[in-house]
Amino acid sequence: MLKAFNDPLGLGLEGEYKRVANALSKRNASILAHGTTPVKKETYEEVSQVLEDFLVRGLALVGHPMDQDLQMPMSFSPILRSFSE
Repeated sequence: MLKAFNDPLGLGLEGEYKRVANALSKRNASILAHGTTPVKKETYEEVSQVLEDFLVRGLALVGHPMDQDLQMPMSFSPILRSFSE
């Protein structure tokens, strides 16, 4: 959908769908998520790398490279106040 609106994120991640969908299928079928399939080390590393690459690339496309520290807010008050304004 983002691609249809010429969004930089959608355009930049074009072609990643099959790779990410395959990784998510393996993850979802595994005992680490919703399934019952045991996970081999190689499968874990493959899925982890695909998803990490996808996230790093996506964050870079929206201007937030992974070399910046990401942190949960220490307080949600400012966030909640912004909804009431």
